[in-house]
Amino acid sequence: LEEIVPLLSKTDLTTRQAAIVGLMKYAGISGVMEAATTLKQMFEAGDPVEREAGAAVLGSLQVKNYYQPLLPLLDDPDEAVQARAIRSAGILRHPALISKLIQKLGSPRHARYARAALVAFGPGIEHQLAVPLADSAHPAMQIAAAKVLREVHTSTSADLLAKYFFDPNDHLRAAVAQA
Repeated sequence: LEEIVPLLSKTDLTTRQAAIVGLMKYAGISGVMEAATTLKQMFEAGDPVEREAGAAVLGSLQVKNYYQPLLPLLDDPDEAVQARAIRSAGILRHPALISKLIQKLGSPRHARYARAALVAFGPGIEHQLAVPLADSAHPAMQIAAAKVLREVHTSTSADLLAKYFFDPNDHLRAAVAQA
């Protein structure tokens, strides 16, 4: 603690990130308490690079229950912050993040990150993807949901996809056929 805590006040962002991760992972409750304030400041910073770094730290920690700060970062005005938050959400895989990730399937800039994050959840996510798959008002989300279901590789996902094999939307039919 004596050697790492002073690194939390360094201006170098990479050093601060490493110090936070090290303290929170390996220094017990004292390390968590020391690093928490600095990490919280990153989430609330005016600089998007700081917020992005905060999201990256959460992914690096790989503690499922540290998901809550990601929720506002998933809707951050900065695209890079959103992308990093989506990737970290895929690492943490907390169920509370699924609905936000499904919303991101409709974003042209973030759909590929959201797909990868949702695939990381694995089996058990199929029924939540049934909703965007059925929403013909948002064809991009339908296709993205079909692509996620393709990667989940379960009989449930195959059954859901089979219902759309004769859908009037050519692009959705193609995605389902490919799946």
